[in-house]
Amino acid sequence: MQLHECLTNWRQDRGLSVDDLAVLSNVPKSTLAKILSGNTPNPQIETLKAIVYALGHTLDEIEDEQRYQYTRQEREMILKYRNLDPQGQTIIKALLDMEAGRTEAIRAQIWREVEERGYRIEAANEEQAEA
Repeated sequence: MQLHECLTNWRQDRGLSVDDLAVLSNVPKSTLAKILSGNTPNPQIETLKAIVYALGHTLDEIEDEQRYQYTRQEREMILKYRNLDPQGQTIIKALLDMEAGRTEAIRAQIWREVEERGYRIEAANEEQAEA
């Protein structure tokens, strides 16, 4: 994902127009439009910081976005999580841990069953070969 795509996704996630973002970031609309369209692929760092911070993100998150290619739903969930108070974040962490444990247990059970059936199939094939 390129920089302009990342910034555009974040702007859309926030429901902001280019005009809104120009006001929030104090970046001229014409400059912002060039950056968001990809016509200025390497904006000045201070300009980029102003835009990113106005969108509620950090510069490090640009690299994460480019590395992980988050879906819109994942980005929305991250934003919602960030807006929670510490108690809400603790609840979500506990729920995710619980759900991850449940999912891992299901996967482990499936693998056990596959291995058991695989061994049974191999044993049956061996028996047929011996006969």
